[in-house]
Amino acid sequence: MGLRFRIAITILVLEACLVAAVLFVTLRYVQQTTRAQFEIGDKVTINLLDDLARIALLTDDFAELQAFVEETRNTTRLQSVALADLSGQVVAASDTGRIGDDIVPNEVVPGIRSHLVPLGAYGLQLGTLAVEFNDGDLQRALNTAYRRGFLIAVAGMVVIAFVSIGTGHFLTRRLSRLARVADRVAGGDMNLRVNIKGRDETARVGIAMNGMLDRLSAQIHDVTQSRDRLYVPTEAIHDGFAIWNAEDRLVLFNSRFVSFYKGVPVDPKPGLKFEDFVRATVSHTVNLNNLSGEEWIERRIAYHREGDSSFEVRLRDGRWLHVDERRMADGGVVAIYNEVTEAKNREQALLDSQDRLRLIMDSVGEGIATLDETGKIEAINKAMEKLFERSTDDLVGRPFHTLFMSRGDSGQTELSKITSGGLTTDGFERIAVLGKRKSGTFPVEIGLNSVSWRGQSMYIASIRDVTEQHQAHSMILHQATHDALTGLPNRALIDDRLEQAISAARRTDKSCAVLFLDIDHFKSINDTLGHTVGDELLVKVAERLRSCVREGDTVARMGGDEFLLVIGDLPQPQDVLKPVRKILLEIRKSFSLQGRDVHIRASLGIAFFPFDADDRTQLLKNADIALYRAKEHGRNRFELFDASMRDQATERGLLEADLRQALADDDLYLVYQPQFDMASGHSIGLEALARWNHPRHGDISPALFIPLAEECGLINDVGAWAVQQACQDLIGWRAGGISVSRIAVNVSPRQLNDELFEQVSQSLQDANLDPSYLELELTETALIRDRQPAARAISRLRALGVGLALDDFGTGYSSLSHLRRYPIQRVKVDRTFVRDLASDPADMAVVRAVVGLSHGLGMRVVAEGIESNEQLTILRKMGCDEGQGFFLARPCRARDIPSLLELVPG
Repeated sequence: MGLRFRIAITILVLEACLVAAVLFVTLRYVQQTTRAQFEIGDKVTINLLDDLARIALLTDDFAELQAFVEETRNTTRLQSVALADLSGQVVAASDTGRIGDDIVPNEVVPGIRSHLVPLGAYGLQLGTLAVEFNDGDLQRALNTAYRRGFLIAVAGMVVIAFVSIGTGHFLTRRLSRLARVADRVAGGDMNLRVNIKGRDETARVGIAMNGMLDRLSAQIHDVTQSRDRLYVPTEAIHDGFAIWNAEDRLVLFNSRFVSFYKGVPVDPKPGLKFEDFVRATVSHTVNLNNLSGEEWIERRIAYHREGDSSFEVRLRDGRWLHVDERRMADGGVVAIYNEVTEAKNREQALLDSQDRLRLIMDSVGEGIATLDETGKIEAINKAMEKLFERSTDDLVGRPFHTLFMSRGDSGQTELSKITSGGLTTDGFERIAVLGKRKSGTFPVEIGLNSVSWRGQSMYIASIRDVTEQHQAHSMILHQATHDALTGLPNRALIDDRLEQAISAARRTDKSCAVLFLDIDHFKSINDTLGHTVGDELLVKVAERLRSCVREGDTVARMGGDEFLLVIGDLPQPQDVLKPVRKILLEIRKSFSLQGRDVHIRASLGIAFFPFDADDRTQLLKNADIALYRAKEHGRNRFELFDASMRDQATERGLLEADLRQALADDDLYLVYQPQFDMASGHSIGLEALARWNHPRHGDISPALFIPLAEECGLINDVGAWAVQQACQDLIGWRAGGISVSRIAVNVSPRQLNDELFEQVSQSLQDANLDPSYLELELTETALIRDRQPAARAISRLRALGVGLALDDFGTGYSSLSHLRRYPIQRVKVDRTFVRDLASDPADMAVVRAVVGLSHGLGMRVVAEGIESNEQLTILRKMGCDEGQGFFLARPCRARDIPSLLELVPG
């Protein structure tokens, strides 16, 4: 067979193989491309159905999904759709007959592809989507492509057979050479060249092939270098990379760029227009900066065309991208896409943390400031602004120490801890200083804490306004050390003031004086005018006392109506007399109290340091002894302490102890003085009088030991003993046949309370004595003192059946209200009026008035101290009912009463 035919056959076979291969590759490519396109369409359809199904399940509205399915089935390969909820029941389907049935996997049917897609949102399972696609169109398209490809291949092979015969004829020798060169080039040998001379087509092909191989080698070299310089590095970096040419078309990009926009409706590929890319990605972007989709697209294209922009976008899958675009010299744009999701999350977490911290700081009532290591303010809370009456802009950056000042010399050390030279505290420390603001200074307490943040030292300061605490502390301290009524120092403070005065006197070799002042008869002010007036009087007395002494001297109220003055810096003791006389003069001036003028007097006792005592306790005690002497000597005067007073006080203390012992040893006794009916002269009762026979001092007058008993708190015991002893004596007399119709017992004003009622009741019960035999003699002072308790005790005693007599009427604060208010049977005229009755018309007028008044109120009158027949005669003529006195009968012991009553008509 000739070469021509061999070439033809060879070319024919080769071309047939080539055609077959091309046909196979082409059809395979068509098949894959078609199937890929169908699958992309299916995927898009499934994604749309997925979104609509999730929305339908969340909103429970399936109308839009149903409409989309019907419309899509008419234009796509969609065979059927079914949507099931969490329970597995179909809630929407292309075949409405399936609604309500359980969803089950589809049966395998040739030409039908099924997809079962689980649905979820925000990490929660919502339901299941079942989708079926019909591959019939795909198969028909492929069959058509196969048939047409086969026909084209057959026709081509026929043409090629004729061409190959002709070509073999012309290319027998030269073609074989070109073929060898081509084979070598195909094998990768780019250095081989064709050596064919002549001017025919084969030679020209050889020459052209040589030139082509030269250019191809150079281009391959350039492309390889360009690829190595640009593309390979872009694949190695973590960022997305894309280059857009001057016509805004995509030229080059890496796989990272593609991964960022995976799922975008358009696939990034060379030649893609930037506008199409942006429109495809708008639905993939979350933060549009409050712009519509079209506005965002326009702005994004404008930024891109500017070529120098940097911005951030958030993708729908939650990732954040930082896009940095730069214009190149050829007019194109290179863009770097960097994922900053982690940084944005950290930034957002930091912002959230800062917001929470700011909210916490602003909710704290105390001022809070953060300081740098030099002591300058970095941040504050709202309470800090309010505390210092300054804005945040005014405070931030200011040295912290400029907001404060020391509280005197002692506070300078505290202030130095926050000076501009840097904070010196290490750890946590509390500092008390004064804060400065427009309205003035105010006390603050600073809690300063040294901390380390990311290798840098800083400080956290909490500032608390302690004005209220200081005021409360000062108020409590003042209340604890000052009298609530007068505002003067009280007992708690006077000890310190007196110690200071004594210390000053020791240093200066001078003396100081302690003055005890007591208002004379202050009790009567309270009893007659009321406690409110009494309190007002004490306040005004305190004011006058303060005006009588120097500023450095102390005036204190010790309690009740007793005041104490400490006068220091006295060169000589007699220098105290000037302020003392001034005090007495001021006290004697009238006081205007609630519209009335009140006159009072005062008694003072004075003791000096170091002459009368060398310590505070003894000095106070000696001044009190001097005050007692002033009261003993008639009040309205002052007494200077001397040693004899101490001896008397000691003796008085011993006497008090003896009185206590006398009560325990039953050394007290009663004497009884008969009371007579003035008209008949018969004895109608006895008055019991307490006596004390002291083992060393003999008989002691009741005028001495009764006040002593009242002062030392023994009067209740003495009174209870007197009532009990009188009841026992009366029972003894009556058992001996001695008739005594009444026995009277004196009652001290301090006894008139509920305890007296209990004592009387118990004594009567123990003696089995009728209460009508007992009479209690009360003084007007007893009625005035504590009116409510007195009235209650008197009412209870009278209800018990005990008689009541008003003793010493006319000597005290005689008042008709006393006679009218209380159930009194007898009024006793004091002996002071009876003594001068014959020679003093005034006393006679008083007695006559008392008798007339008492009789007018239905009361009997008893005259005391009758010592002559003339007095007796006058009293009888005045109509006095009863009398007692030495002229009629002297007091005697209980054992002598029977013989005494035998001599007196009974």
